[in-house]
Amino acid sequence: MSVVKTRPVRVTAVVGTSKNAGKTTTLNNLIQFVPSKQRPLGLVSIGVDGEDYDFWLGHQKPKIFVQPGDSFATAERALAASTAPSKIVKRTGINTILGELIIWTATGAGSVLLAGVRTKRDLKVVVDAFKSIGTERILIDGSYQRTIAAAPDVSDEVIVATGAVLGSTVETVAKETSSFVSRLRLPAVDQSCTDEIELLAQAVSQGRPWISFTEAGVTKSRPFNEAKETTFGTPGFLAKQIPGEYAVLAFPGAITDSLLSAITGFAGRHVKLLITDPTKNFASFDKMNAFFRHKGDIQVLRPTQVLAITVNPAGIVRPDLPTEQLVPAIQELVADIPVIPNRDPNLALL
Repeated sequence: MSVVKTRPVRVTAVVGTSKNAGKTTTLNNLIQFVPSKQRPLGLVSIGVDGEDYDFWLGHQKPKIFVQPGDSFATAERALAASTAPSKIVKRTGINTILGELIIWTATGAGSVLLAGVRTKRDLKVVVDAFKSIGTERILIDGSYQRTIAAAPDVSDEVIVATGAVLGSTVETVAKETSSFVSRLRLPAVDQSCTDEIELLAQAVSQGRPWISFTEAGVTKSRPFNEAKETTFGTPGFLAKQIPGEYAVLAFPGAITDSLLSAITGFAGRHVKLLITDPTKNFASFDKMNAFFRHKGDIQVLRPTQVLAITVNPAGIVRPDLPTEQLVPAIQELVADIPVIPNRDPNLALL
């Protein structure tokens, strides 16, 4: 496998399908084996990563290890939990309960605790800070159930960590992994469809949904204020407000199961939903499939590139599953995405 570098600084996010899916092991794999020409690295986590024990299950977690020259973002008082000697290279001005979020550079090898980044805005500040000090590649630990690191305006690509913790059988894990990945791989809006791109721009700029519909051969668009009714448990009301046989709904925020239930199969209409990127998709895989079966479509302005899927055979709360069965079972369902054991050094060469 060869490295194709398309940007001066490459930003890679690692997100997990669940807790204990092997994100930290995947991250350590990248840190250890990433080619020298992609160093120095910049490391940051959403939430807290590198702690001694899992908050929920109490079992010991792997630490994050850095090499000399690597930089990392963590709150000032969190540095005490790190063993890697380090120096301050940049202050972010972001205050946390553990003190200011600071960019440090390791002067020796050791472990680090990554803490202090709470929001997408914080994350963007840190990524920009890494770029300003000359890092070659930035690795983001996306943290459990927080996919903001996968947003295309934050990272260039995403690695999905999955594993036996998802289910008791190989088939279950493969299916759940495929479902998770499908929610990240929504297709992009056709760039030639300028009307749809403008509709989404209107929704984002005004902070409210917009609708475009064709009625009696005439295409019209307007704000879609009725969408707020789904919040109050009346999704059927939403569907009744969609005129014509074809409609495009542009949402500035997230789409949910309630929204999809409201417009799935209503009077046989074809409804297309537009969102800015896949991290705004909070709908379940089952609701998405039902929507697709009834002439529904979901597209994004900025798609997410899934670089690879890493597999952790450890069941944690249930028996382990064989890696040699998990990898091909997942690979069969995700087709073109490389599926790799989370300790395989080849991951760093992608």
